Amino acid sequence: MKRLFKIGQRVWYEEDDERGWGKVILLSGTDKYKEDMLNEDDIVTIQKQGCRSEIECTADHVYHYAGGRKFRGHPVVWEHFEGSEYPFYCPHEDENCFHFELDNV
Repeated sequence: MKRLFKIGQRVWYEEDDERGWGKVILLSGTDKYKEDMLNEDDIVTIQKQGCRSEIECTADHVYHYAGGRKFRGHPVVWEHFEGSEYPFYCPHEDENCFHFELDNV
């Protein structure tokens, strides 16, 4: 499944034993295009939040931030795996959630 990624986009990544918030800095090894549709095995380079280090992840290990939405006070991301009944995932709580479970913002 292809998904749209954008340079500068806030994301949550989980690759190998690393996970955290960051921002997209390269799409398939380049910043030539400011946005691109990527397959699940394409590489997304992310600058980790709070430091200068980077990580390369396959697109299926990168979650899009669901701007402004929170679960128990923590930011959530869009669940992108086909077949999941949940539209959101909260990394802090390590829990999937529905719209009605989100905090009123």
